[in-house]
Formats: sequence, structure tokens, C-alpha cells
Amino acid sequence: KQWYQRRVRGEEPKNMKSFWRSLLSRSLNGDTFSNLNVAVLGLGDSSYCKFNYVAKRLYRRLTNLGAKSLVDIGLSDDQHPEGADYQSYHWVEGFFQNLSQHLNRPLSRNYRLLPPSVQFTITPSDGEIENRTHRNDNALQGNLISNNRLTHESHFQDVRLVEIGFGESKVSYKPGDVLWVYPRNSLENVKLASELLNLTLTDTVTVTSPFCMEISVRELLTSYLDIVAVPERQFFELCSNFPTDELEKEKFQEFTNMKDTEELYSYVSRPKRTILEVLSDFHSVRKNLDITYLFDVFGRIKPRGFSIASAQSTSPYSALYHC
Repeated sequence: KQWYQRRVRGEEPKNMKSFWRSLLSRSLNGDTFSNLNVAVLGLGDSSYCKFNYVAKRLYRRLTNLGAKSLVDIGLSDDQHPEGADYQSYHWVEGFFQNLSQHLNRPLSRNYRLLPPSVQFTITPSDGEIENRTHRNDNALQGNLISNNRLTHESHFQDVRLVEIGFGESKVSYKPGDVLWVYPRNSLENVKLASELLNLTLTDTVTVTSPFCMEISVRELLTSYLDIVAVPERQFFELCSNFPTDELEKEKFQEFTNMKDTEELYSYVSRPKRTILEVLSDFHSVRKNLDITYLFDVFGRIKPRGFSIASAQSTSPYSALYHC
């Protein structure tokens, strides 16, 4: 089963709380799980002090209650220089090897292309539909009031103090709170993405599953899809199914090879090459890309968190932050 840890404090997530409370019951002893084999993989970020804290606690508690570990605990790190999935890959390899020995039979690991995760249609429109909210949270619409550089022009770091105003909406925040900002893609990148993917910006995208949304292609590429993200290994694994050119197909398959990560690091990680730049380089990939996988090729834009640097008593209708 999967659980997701709260990033800052290392607390167990909500969907794990009842399970965790049951594990702490005094009625349990060192033999409770003596017939149970377990494997624990934590997905964390070493930039936080409580790195993979929940996974470590869970692993320790299960083994203390008698559970036998099929493989040592895996601690995947989002900051790993070879990518977030580097340690996960090697952990999974060891897991299947040990599981095969435990079951005393070979296990087949045949990969296949899964169906698209999002079902949608794109239809022509006489006029671009009015932008509608497509977020499930209580995000406020803000306007940039000021963006001032704090460091000297000669200093190598460009540190800025940004003020966002919320009109007549009074915002409530306390010391230590974080302001989450949803970025938008530039007009140039949106235009480039539409050209590479052969999309018409005024067309309408209607999502029917697993959520419902109606949005123009322009707005989808501007504020929903992360078209300038640095691609990870999963991107190349998915897109290796599309090119008809054998050289491009072979190159994308090389990028997914975890035993030789230098190719991917040199081409993507070191120069921080974006998905749009990759698609521009590989003609056969973009030409034959199955548009039904649009939401899988480009992930959703994630909000950026900034510590609030103002006091509500002096700025009730705005918030300042450093970046």
C-alpha cells in the first residue's frame, strides 16, 4: 500500500494515521507479525531534516513486531544527482531478486504501455472559451505589486522581494506560513508547444476522467501543463514507444538505462534541458507522439512555496516573499 508523508514535519499522512495507531497498540508483541514478510520503500527529500522519517519509523516498528524484511529499507532521495528514481530502481531490482528466491521461482518483469491516465477530447471552437477555474483548492487570484532586487547588481545572487496583492480579499497568515504560487508558462513557450504538438490554441479540451474540466488549449498549456519541466526518466520511457525512426527510439531507450546514467545526465540534467527542447531535438518523437498521452507526457504545474516575509497587521491585503 502507498502512503505519502507530509514533507516538512515528517508526520504520517492522513490515510496512514489509523493504521499507525493500530501498530502502536500495547496488545502487540515481538511475535505478532512473525509470519509476515515486508518491504518498505520511502520516497523522500534529503533537503529536509526528517528525511524519510515515516518510512524509517514504519520499517523499525514492523521489524520490532517480528516481521521479516525481504530487502533492506529503501530510502529514495529527490535530491540524488542521478535522479529521484535512481535509488528506487536499484531497490526494486533487489526486491524482485529476493522475492524470486523467497518464492523459489523466477518472476517475469515484462513492461507494457499502460493506457493514458487522463481521458479527454479536443474539439474545434468558433471562439476561445472563457477561462474557468481548474484548481481544486481555494487559490486566490493575485496581482504583482512590486519585484525589487535586494542584492547589489555586482553580487552573484539575485535575491528579490516580491509583493503580491489580492485586491479587496483579506488574507490571513501567521509567522512561519508559506505562500504557494502557481506559475504560468510564457507566451513564447506556449506558442512553441502548440506548434510542436500540432495543437490549435483556441480549441477546447474536455476532460471526462478521472476528473472533469473544460479548458482551452491555450490555458491548458499556459497554466496547467508543465511544458518547461526538466524531463525525468519516466518521460523517455513513455516516449520511446512513439518514434518510428529507429535511431531516435534507440536513443530514448538508452536514456532509460539505469546502469548507464551518464547519457541522461549529460543531455538533460547538467544543462537542465526542458521537455520542449527535447521534443524540438527529436522530430520522429514529436511527430508520432500519441496526443492521448498529453497529460502523461507533461505533468501538472506544481505550486512553488515561499516563506512569507511580511506581517498581516501591516499588509492585510497582500503578502511579501523572498525568492
